[in-house]
Amino acid sequence: MVHFHKSLPHLHESNSRHVATPDYGGLNIHFLAEGNAPRAIDVHRQPNWPPHDTDENDIDTYYAFDDDIVRNPYSEYDDDSIRTSKHCRRVAWHRKLPINCNLIHELDFLSSIQDGTAKFAGEGAYRQVHLMQLDKDSMIAFKKYRWDAAYDFRDMEFMRMDAVVAEVMSAEPDIVDIYGFCALALVNEGILGGDLEEFATPVEIERGEFIEEDSENGPQPLNNLTAIQKLVYSLEMAEALSKLHAYPGGVIVHDDIHLGQFLLDDYGHLKLQDFNRAEIMLWNEEDGEYCRYRNNPGDGEFRAPEEYLDRPLNEKIDVWSLGINMYYVLTGSTVFSKAKTTEEYQERIMNGEKPPIDQRYRERSFAERTMVDIIERCWIHNPDERIDIFEVVHILRNAVKHYE
Repeated sequence: MVHFHKSLPHLHESNSRHVATPDYGGLNIHFLAEGNAPRAIDVHRQPNWPPHDTDENDIDTYYAFDDDIVRNPYSEYDDDSIRTSKHCRRVAWHRKLPINCNLIHELDFLSSIQDGTAKFAGEGAYRQVHLMQLDKDSMIAFKKYRWDAAYDFRDMEFMRMDAVVAEVMSAEPDIVDIYGFCALALVNEGILGGDLEEFATPVEIERGEFIEEDSENGPQPLNNLTAIQKLVYSLEMAEALSKLHAYPGGVIVHDDIHLGQFLLDDYGHLKLQDFNRAEIMLWNEEDGEYCRYRNNPGDGEFRAPEEYLDRPLNEKIDVWSLGINMYYVLTGSTVFSKAKTTEEYQERIMNGEKPPIDQRYRERSFAERTMVDIIERCWIHNPDERIDIFEVVHILRNAVKHYE
């Protein structure tokens, strides 16, 4: 991108006797218009590109990521025109593209599969993960688009968001490191310790299966975690999440917090991963606050009631989900175990029911009593009254000190 600066007026003065004519080597360069209007980027349209009535500004490849948006963060865009807006605007780094395709193309993935140095680690809705050994010391996780996935142009944005958030969080020790990103592929650090779900819920319980508590000896957790392990894991989850909510460049909502998102490294510490659903919150300049957003009705059993109800959301949805995680760590059991289906579970949450916690956990240890207190505050239905992640961290840190 070539910039004209007002400090060079002679380039624009037609009445000058000696007009400077820059030579760009035959390149046909279109400069930004007055007022930093955006420069439209011609893109190759794929067969399944959205219909003509789709707002092209919703497609992040439509404008240059790394120049216009960063240079002019105070504006909204409407086709090729510009209008000033003081409400719900993106932060400057929202549309950055931390791409380094060379690293991806240098990976000999096929040979690694054939010689056994790449092993299948799992898959999600549209991505597969393989662990690859680059040398004696380096293990990477190669996330690529599933060959059988039904490609949608929005998937590219999910991948980009994963890379953008991972890149700005790369200095944090409790966030999985990103090494490379290109289109529908990412390379992260390889972590072999599994995820927290394997340790917190080792007994697989089908929805509707109710396990009777021991009435004489109190509740019996279905995992083998000690009280201090439960407390430390809860703290490490909360601390990782707090890095997103406290990011100096603007609040980041993870939007997909569950046990499988926390991996255990070689030292047994948790690292948070997968930011493809993350939301970089917009800022309301007039009111001096972040704008809430809509996400369509949520699925699964770890989401906040406002997600199931399709109401405006903020970072407090992550706090509710953290409470679900802490319940699993505390008990090893299913939340609302008497609900026979996921639909019934969601209906009860939407109707204002709070998942029950056996209060006898308070009597087992100081650590478990602290966790029950926090979980109940994470599950306050009104997000404005719900505890924030920073108070959760504060309480858990003090509780861990109790055991030092």
